[in-house]
Amino acid sequence: MPKRVVIHIGLPKCGSTSLQVRLKGARGALWRAGVAYPLADAETGVPRIAPPREARGRPHHARLAAMLAEEGGERGRAVLAELLADFEASDRDTLMLSSEGFAGWSARYGADALAALRPYAPELLLFVRPRDRWMLSMYRHAVGAGTERFRGGYAAWAAQLPPDGRVPEAGRAAAVAARMAAMTGGRVRVFDLGEGADARALAGGVLGVPLERLADRVGELGAASRHGEQVRLGLPVNASLPDAETLFVAMCDRDAVDAEASAELVLTLMRHGLGPAVAPLSILSDADAAALVAEGAADRAALGLPPAAATVPAAPHRTTLSVAEWLAAARRLMWFTGARTADALRLASERVRELG
Repeated sequence: MPKRVVIHIGLPKCGSTSLQVRLKGARGALWRAGVAYPLADAETGVPRIAPPREARGRPHHARLAAMLAEEGGERGRAVLAELLADFEASDRDTLMLSSEGFAGWSARYGADALAALRPYAPELLLFVRPRDRWMLSMYRHAVGAGTERFRGGYAAWAAQLPPDGRVPEAGRAAAVAARMAAMTGGRVRVFDLGEGADARALAGGVLGVPLERLADRVGELGAASRHGEQVRLGLPVNASLPDAETLFVAMCDRDAVDAEASAELVLTLMRHGLGPAVAPLSILSDADAAALVAEGAADRAALGLPPAAATVPAAPHRTTLSVAEWLAAARRLMWFTGARTADALRLASERVRELG
């Protein structure tokens, strides 16, 4: 049987984290099914193929894709050649790679960056979402990761994006697909992550391994890692903050957290329905969602996908929080946010109690 290469190429915010965590945690099941999922050497970053019991290292997700994007690309091409030599020498019949970096960085690759993959005609898995959900997920990620400071919510964030979007592939999934297919000689399989779709189940169907039925294992992920700790606590590894919690974190001042800033924050939250006066809350307006879906229509058509309906937000998506629920949310959010935001959460929680 000829050797087979399957590559998950993106997009970001389309189930990548849950898929990659499951792939790493399920390396034993994958290996028994004939699928090699490499880990990157902790020192060199070079992905290696080895039986799960012998393998040590970190996920390869960003490393190989980033190396190929370096100026000249020599190191990336050499690493890819080493990995494929490992694969040929192994007794596994399928090589699975995963990096949303292929979508983000492929525009910077040289014409021959992925030429070594051509003999395999790889299967390229591209996961996409309707543009309103995609942009909402990007906003939640930016807020939850603490990489930005926002005042005013989604509209303020969207207004400061460059004209072509913060992430180059936003709205250009068709271009990513065409570029990767041309460089690898492979075939792109596009999966639309509509309501209820699971990237793990879709990728598992391609590999012949029911990834969605397997459990994330702390031992495989590393007990000290963020994902290992999330699994230990019973939290989903790809948890997105609900609208109310996202807006709360977005309003935290990440540069100067003090009692006065906290008090100002809490009063703002109360006006938005997060304090004792509870009111419906949503990040995107119906007009925002409809406009985003319209923006993504041409890209979906180029991918052969049907038009998307504006589903975010719908009335059931709107959320309210009582004071007790808000305080519980603040405690949960300690895990997802940086130290300064966590300080703001603690101070704001105290202020809410004082306000009764």
